[in-house]
Amino acid sequence: MNWDDVRFFLALARNQTVRGTASALGTSHSTVLRRVAALETSLGVRLFHRQSRGYVLTAAGERARDVATQLEASMLELRRQVQGADERLSGPVRVSTSPAFLKVLFAALPVFIANYPDVHLEFAAPTHYVDLTRGEADIAVRIATSPEPNLVGRRVGRVGVGVYGSRAYADRVDATTGWRELDWLTGNRGASDMFASWVTEHVEPSQIRLRLSGVLEMLEAVSAGLGVTLLPTPQGDADPMLHCFHRIDELSVPVWVLSHSDLRTKARVRVVRAFIGETIGRAAPLGAD
Repeated sequence: MNWDDVRFFLALARNQTVRGTASALGTSHSTVLRRVAALETSLGVRLFHRQSRGYVLTAAGERARDVATQLEASMLELRRQVQGADERLSGPVRVSTSPAFLKVLFAALPVFIANYPDVHLEFAAPTHYVDLTRGEADIAVRIATSPEPNLVGRRVGRVGVGVYGSRAYADRVDATTGWRELDWLTGNRGASDMFASWVTEHVEPSQIRLRLSGVLEMLEAVSAGLGVTLLPTPQGDADPMLHCFHRIDELSVPVWVLSHSDLRTKARVRVVRAFIGETIGRAAPLGAD
C-alpha cells in the first residue's frame, strides 16, 4: 500500500464528497478518485458506496478507516518527533493567526527577518479551526479561555473588543447617539462570526442594517462607512481610518501562542513563538491578567 493512497482515503471518508476532499487536499477531483481506486485495488475490496448524499463507507471501509486513523496518528507523531529535535535556525515555520493580529505582526517582521534571515515564515489567517496535532500549522495564535492539553506555549495577553466604524461615519452621526442605536453590521446567522450572538442579544433588530458572511466583507463594509461592528482592539486600533465608539470589556478574551508539545525543542519554532508572543503581548491593551 501507498501511504498517500491511505491519506486520500481518510480525507474522502471525512469529507464524504470528492469536491470537498479535493479542496481540503489542494488537488483535483481525478487525483482523489485515482488514489482511492488504487487503495481499493491493493486491498481487493470496495471501500465506498456512491450515494446521492456523497461517498459512504462500506463495512470494509469502516474497518479500514479505523486502522488508517491509527496509522495516520503514528505517521504524524513520527514527523513531529523527528522535527522536534531540529536545532537549526533555518527553514519554514507555518503560522496560523487571527486577522486581528496581522498588522501588528507584519509591522514587527523587519526586525525578526534581520535577526533570523534563514527562518521563512508562512502566515495564514483561515476562517476554520487549524489542528496542530494533525500538523496543519506549526504555531497557532488562539483566542480562547484555555488551550488543548497537548499544546505548549503561553498566554500573552487579553484581547479587548470595541465598537468600530469609519471616521467618516463617525463624522456623520449625532454625537449624542448611543452605540446601540448606530447602524450595525453583523455576521449571518450561523456564519463564523464570534461576535454575532452578542450583537443579536444586545442590539435591536431594527438597528442591524446589514449581515455579511465573512471577515473581509465586514471590514470592507465598515471602511465604506455603512455602519459599525465589533472588532478586536489590536485590529481596530491599528487602522487609522477607524474610530472606536465604545469598548466592550465583558468580551475581552485571553490570547495564546501555541504549538504542539512535540515541537517544543525545535529551535526555529521556539524563536518564532517568542517573537509572536512578545509582539502580540505589546499590542494587547488589557495586559496578560
